[in-house]
Amino acid sequence: MDEKTSILIIDGDSNTRDNLTRVFRRKGYEVEAVGTGREAIEQVVRRFYNVALLNVELPDMQGIDVLMSMKQVCPDMVVIMMTAYASLESAVSALIQGASAYLIKPLNIDEVLLTVGEAIEKQRLVMENRRLYQQARRELAERRNAEERFEDLSHRSPMGVYIVQDGRYLYANPQLQSLLGYSEEELLGTDPLRYVHLDDRETFRENVARMLSAELAQPYEYRIVNKAGEVGWVMETVTTIQYQGRPATLGNNIDITEHKQLETKMVEYEELDKLKTNLLSTVSHELRTPLAVIKGYSTMLLDYDRRLPESEKQQHLKSIDRATDRLTELVDHLLDMSRMDAGLMKLEKLPTNISRIIEEAVSDARLTAPAGKVISHVRNGLPVATVDSRRIRQVLDNLIDNAIKYSDKESNVVIDAEYTDTEICISVSDEGIGIPSEDIEKVFDRMYRAEQRLTQGSKGLGLGLSVCRGMVEAHGGRIWAESQVGVGSTFYFTLPLVNDGEEESRGDGNPHN
Repeated sequence: MDEKTSILIIDGDSNTRDNLTRVFRRKGYEVEAVGTGREAIEQVVRRFYNVALLNVELPDMQGIDVLMSMKQVCPDMVVIMMTAYASLESAVSALIQGASAYLIKPLNIDEVLLTVGEAIEKQRLVMENRRLYQQARRELAERRNAEERFEDLSHRSPMGVYIVQDGRYLYANPQLQSLLGYSEEELLGTDPLRYVHLDDRETFRENVARMLSAELAQPYEYRIVNKAGEVGWVMETVTTIQYQGRPATLGNNIDITEHKQLETKMVEYEELDKLKTNLLSTVSHELRTPLAVIKGYSTMLLDYDRRLPESEKQQHLKSIDRATDRLTELVDHLLDMSRMDAGLMKLEKLPTNISRIIEEAVSDARLTAPAGKVISHVRNGLPVATVDSRRIRQVLDNLIDNAIKYSDKESNVVIDAEYTDTEICISVSDEGIGIPSEDIEKVFDRMYRAEQRLTQGSKGLGLGLSVCRGMVEAHGGRIWAESQVGVGSTFYFTLPLVNDGEEESRGDGNPHN
């Protein structure tokens, strides 16, 4: 390449700087490394860097402040944060301020290279799209002011250029040929409408007519279908010209397929940003309650230890224990969600006795649930499935815990399982408050909690069912819910069975537990 991709490494640790510098230079990048925030800002003012790897903690200032300063100087620079002390709050804050990604120390070099490569590619697409758009505008103006250079310019143009007369192509430049996948001979004499997506043809006709009559001044967009059947997007303008002494239409279009894909990603990023903001607010609230319990009772035990009766001490210690469990559950859900987002959720699949996993989950649930509440209809002899037993147990625990939480003490929670030749289907039913029909499709979305459940005093981030869905789908299974308000809910999930032509093992064999 003509110009090397440049990387700025900002880290107070010289070993980290040296290691990263060595790795990236071997990959052909131009690398500079500094140890302070002030040096980093000076470097960015002096020249452009494609990517900055910025440590959160620096000797002279906070990484987030350096991030903000660098973004003000160079908005197009991609900044990737690094830290050994990851927290959700710091990660979200960095992303809000313009960081593109977050890396956790000790660094995994493969992950670093992948993250930097993806960031550079996204930057390239955005800058290239901007460059093409600006170039397109310039060339449109040139065509309108210099018809005598039409043939020469159209052949060199990155845009598709064509002339239509009597509803047929009379001219199609190489770019349009490439865009549609047809040769000039194949295009000439054909109707342009043939290459417009079926659903866009009516709008296409209207826009062409409006622009030719000067009712429409802005370029219009529509979908095309090329020779291979692939759908793309173009942005187009048309104008009336005289061609060979007769009226004709001159069209110019530019491939905006990548731009449309970027727009879709931007919408996804904006939704993710809103989700992260809401998540940060909710996490702060959810952490505050158990921390307050732990702090309050710990202080009381420290200040009044000798004056408190033993029974009261035990009660306070149990409260601290429950609050600690709640914090652990919260952190586990956040970590699982983060791993799934990053594609780092690893499954340790082994042949597993599904009957035994269900039996253990039910047994543990009965320890804390009211007597007789948790009922299992699962029989021994379920087929052995190749799964990550710890993750499937986590799904079961979450579903059973929810069923207990959202039902009266006197009602029952029932666990059942069935199987076919291809899959096992496990269900958890309760006789609780139920889920409104308009919410049933959203129940596995992140941070979802039905309004009726909130009025019951339920607490939590609403991540549990989302995590369950991720784990089940990672196994190739499905998860869904059926519910009726005031009657109860049933949650189902399936686990696929691998049929290798041999007789399937049953749960009374000797698989891994």
